[in-house]
Amino acid sequence: MEKLKIAILGVGSIGEFHSREFNDLRCEVVAILTSKIESAYNKAKKLKEKYNINARSYSNLNELLSKEKIDAVSICTPHQFHSEQVRKCLEHNLHVLCEKPFVLDNNCDNYKIAKNLFELAKEKGKVLSVNTQLISMLDYIPKRIYSEGLNEFSMYMEPNKKGVINLITEVTPHMNSFLIRLMGNMDIKNIKFPIAQEDNVKINFNYGTCRVEYNIKIKDERPRKVEFSINGNKFERKIKENYEQELASEKNSVKIKDPLNVSIQKFIEAVKNKGKPLVGESEILQNVKLQDLIIKEYLLTI
Repeated sequence: MEKLKIAILGVGSIGEFHSREFNDLRCEVVAILTSKIESAYNKAKKLKEKYNINARSYSNLNELLSKEKIDAVSICTPHQFHSEQVRKCLEHNLHVLCEKPFVLDNNCDNYKIAKNLFELAKEKGKVLSVNTQLISMLDYIPKRIYSEGLNEFSMYMEPNKKGVINLITEVTPHMNSFLIRLMGNMDIKNIKFPIAQEDNVKINFNYGTCRVEYNIKIKDERPRKVEFSINGNKFERKIKENYEQELASEKNSVKIKDPLNVSIQKFIEAVKNKGKPLVGESEILQNVKLQDLIIKEYLLTI
């Protein structure tokens, strides 16, 4: 197969990182989309200077889809555009990798929308995945610490978007992905919000038999901390010079691959029929279901 031709929709910081990774993994980033054409020109110039990426610029998705011969899109736009853009790209027979939150058309009724998008992906025979890349770190966790079941899970993250709903939707897809990968599909019960502030949120609940705590605090600058605990065993992602990464526990540290690189590499392999995406349909739909329930419970408390 020739190089995959990719379009990046939305080229803020995460979109730039997607562009870099696709380029490093020997795909051809041929087009980018931003809301204004002047911004698209500026972003294209930056990609050329930093990564030697030659991408054409668009501010209209229909125009991009009609003019470009591409294999896949990476959707890094604000979440309110995700479902429409995913649908439109699938209808144009393109494979789709979407940033999280996958679907957030309204606060807490997104599951059916997400399910319909996966039905369309199946109908078109296309790969559809969501970039909850941090679960790739679970490959470095000794399975013995949860082989007899998960009793306790906690996670701490530092997004940069102010507001309770924004804090929740920015990072709980990552947090939920750990629970789902470790335990499968379980009922979520007893959702509580001990802290619900514009810059600080704590969420407690039960996922099956597991006691769960999410801690979320706003932080503007990078790097942003990621910590989690599995049955009392604590881990922290550490970012070193040249963006090298380690997963540190109380006993040791191990070098890990950049989770974003892992996610995009697995998406590419799935498009080429050489593997599966990092996150599949069942996990993504369960993640959206948990997201809906958490937000619904929060809205009942205010």
